[in-house]
Amino acid sequence: MRILRSRERGYSLAEMLTVVAIIGILALVAVPNFMSMYRSGKLKTSMRQFTNHLRAARQRAVTQSNFVRVSFVDNGRMYYLFESEDQGATWDLIVGDGTNPRYIDETVHFETTGANKFTDSVDDGGFGDLPDIVFDRTGVARVPTGRGEIILKSQFDAADIFRADYTITVRSSGSVSVN
Repeated sequence: MRILRSRERGYSLAEMLTVVAIIGILALVAVPNFMSMYRSGKLKTSMRQFTNHLRAARQRAVTQSNFVRVSFVDNGRMYYLFESEDQGATWDLIVGDGTNPRYIDETVHFETTGANKFTDSVDDGGFGDLPDIVFDRTGVARVPTGRGEIILKSQFDAADIFRADYTITVRSSGSVSVN
């Protein structure tokens, strides 16, 4: 049986510092990548939720035989769903599930500048003129002037590692696609 002396037990200070340095270097690499992945997931979730609401609005227009409108608010993170039983003369908020207005995630916003900005609107009475998309009883969409595209972007600037956007296109036929 071998007897260990006190200087042979445990780890040296140099070994401990080496391990701490390796952990620090790994953290410097992993944390930014994790944050980028997290932000990307938030953007994808917002995009999917918003496109589902657009498709549900079109489906409601067809099944209820009413006009359904998706209206965007200037702050770039909020939109309303309206329904009209009299071909657009009056609009009522759709509150079937208790959530109107609807919000996209705080890390995401609708692009409100440039060529894709919605410039047309419908007067909806008490809510003012809001950019909007209107689905009629046959599912056909009336989209604002321009290209009929909605750009959903990350809120993070170019200094961040993550920078992405999705273009959601609503065609006059009523189809909704994501690029």
